[in-house]
Amino acid sequence: MDGRIIHGISVVKGYSGIGGPYKEVGIVMGPGHESDKWEGLQGVDSFFPYKVGDKWYAIYGSANTEQLPIKRWANGMAFSKSINHGWKRMTDKNPQEFEPVFIENQVVTEIPGKGWISVYDNNVDNTFGWAYSADGINWKRGNPVAVTKGEQGWAKEMRTPLGLVHEGGNKYTVFYTAFKDVADWEGLFNNKPFNTHGAIGFVEVLLQ
Repeated sequence: MDGRIIHGISVVKGYSGIGGPYKEVGIVMGPGHESDKWEGLQGVDSFFPYKVGDKWYAIYGSANTEQLPIKRWANGMAFSKSINHGWKRMTDKNPQEFEPVFIENQVVTEIPGKGWISVYDNNVDNTFGWAYSADGINWKRGNPVAVTKGEQGWAKEMRTPLGLVHEGGNKYTVFYTAFKDVADWEGLFNNKPFNTHGAIGFVEVLLQ
């Protein structure tokens, strides 16, 4: 699969440039001789950069998709002096022990004066995962946050939290994606048409 993270810049300046078009600048991270041993055929599946002091850090993901069924999806960390180039894997810290089996799409938010919060997709039914770091580098896993009612609600299968939106004080909104029917993953991996579609919901949380 050889997933790669591509750096693109909108050719239109300002907010109106969010919709593109985008110019490809280069490859930020991908599989190759610098890959850690835990990384698999999937390559790099996600990459979220954030700043701590005068350095940039990122959490990235990979999975051993060369083995079916897939046994583990994991995350690692990287750092750079510039967000644009020069990213190096933090091999001595990788893989990160956020989740024992499955984790994807971490989104990191700085909570001014308190540290950093990461939210992410996990494999605990009807929840999203989260972790806390006091310094933005060393992370501690939190208990999964329940956000849907499973079979009783519109979201039959929780997917991916999209980040924390500050609403003032210690109140935040977390938007998330979910499938409206239980996904047939085995069929998908065997090239069958996908049996469901996704939608977006949100939950309000208080950070103590």
